[in-house]
Amino acid sequence: MTPVLRAGDAALVSGRGRLLYRTSHSAIYQFGERVIALHGPGIAMFPFSAVLDNAQHFPETLISDGSMFEGEGLIFRIERTESFAFRATCPPSDTLLLLRYLRPVRYSISSAFFPEPDDATVLERNLRRHFIASLHQGSAEAVLHSVLATGFGLTPSGDDFALGFISVMNLCGHDMHSFRELFSSHPLPLSRSLLLCALEHQYPEPLIHALHGICEHRTSIQPLLSTGHTSGMDVLAGMGYASLLLNCKNIGDVETIFD
Repeated sequence: MTPVLRAGDAALVSGRGRLLYRTSHSAIYQFGERVIALHGPGIAMFPFSAVLDNAQHFPETLISDGSMFEGEGLIFRIERTESFAFRATCPPSDTLLLLRYLRPVRYSISSAFFPEPDDATVLERNLRRHFIASLHQGSAEAVLHSVLATGFGLTPSGDDFALGFISVMNLCGHDMHSFRELFSSHPLPLSRSLLLCALEHQYPEPLIHALHGICEHRTSIQPLLSTGHTSGMDVLAGMGYASLLLNCKNIGDVETIFD
């Protein structure tokens, strides 16, 4: 039996799970409307992660009664769980420190915020201003509708953006459960589970480190930025958008912050 080093509360799923994604050291299984992520020692990449010791084989299917998981070549039991959650709050102004770490990354939503200063033409600078203005003037729901399930990667860039947005709105004391219907209809099981967990303040561990840092007026952003190819920067872009939405009363305020 493979030892379980850590597991999130959301990893307790039951039924028959089918393999959605697999690498040499990780796998994601879908159990109906829910998913579980299995990976080797390290930080919990999802609130529904089970961190296994020396797991080297991930079968096509897993059968679970809620705590015992069995598949061809893999058996493990989740005996203890922890809540990968962050429920502290802080003033919106504390979140502005995030913006200094936002950088343009190719294929990342962040590039829409910050074109490379040395390369940007007058037209590109104007497009940036208009994009930011439209974000600020539109409703948050309209913005999330427009980005969900867009982009590339295991979790598309737009979904990472939505995760970052929800985390900062939660951090600043806003109830985001009105987005449950929108997230529940998401066509991708992994993104759907990730965003629904975020409504309950449950996040990937690198994001929790970043939120801790904001509350303690220090930077703890590097674990987040090291996540995926562009996922970390896309999450940060969503966090930055939420910070702007909460702190800026007009587009002049936004430009002052960026310039």
